[in-house]
Amino acid sequence: MKGRIVLDLGTPLPFRKELKDYEKDFAGVHYFSLGYKVFEKTNSSSPHVDGDICRLPFKAESADGIICKEVLEHVYNPFLAIQEIFRVLKKGGKLFCTLPFIYPYHGSGQYKDFWRFSRDGIDYLFSPFKEVRVAPSGGYFYILQSFLPIPINRILFSFYLMPLINRLDRMSTREGRTSMWMILAEK
Repeated sequence: MKGRIVLDLGTPLPFRKELKDYEKDFAGVHYFSLGYKVFEKTNSSSPHVDGDICRLPFKAESADGIICKEVLEHVYNPFLAIQEIFRVLKKGGKLFCTLPFIYPYHGSGQYKDFWRFSRDGIDYLFSPFKEVRVAPSGGYFYILQSFLPIPINRILFSFYLMPLINRLDRMSTREGRTSMWMILAEK
């Protein structure tokens, strides 16, 4: 992967959203994070680029890979965002994306919460890509956890019960009964 360009779209901090543990795997990769309307910029806690995912400030076919985790539900026009992602990816480039399906509203401030994505919607949204793999992520128990009041959530989903709950969740996760989707698409 040395010398390749990877864009992490829609994050206020580099290597956020579970990527911190993998930061060393990006050694030799030109990694750029893109945030939206960043108000306070500091060296360690700012994205590399401030921009709009619907008008990406990158040249066509300039990226080898794009990460877009928990972003498109907050974008006013996810169709335009996917067109931009497709434009910026090189031929053979890969996109890793996550999208919510059964998930509570989680907009705040300037980051509104516009969309939820069914499997049919994902097929349509990602239709420009050559290959698209979609996997459900999070079953009944993750969905339940998302909607419970915080005090009950802390008890039921405590450190001690999580291994059992995670196992039950994996057994219940399938098409149409998922809180999230993981998508790997190739241009």
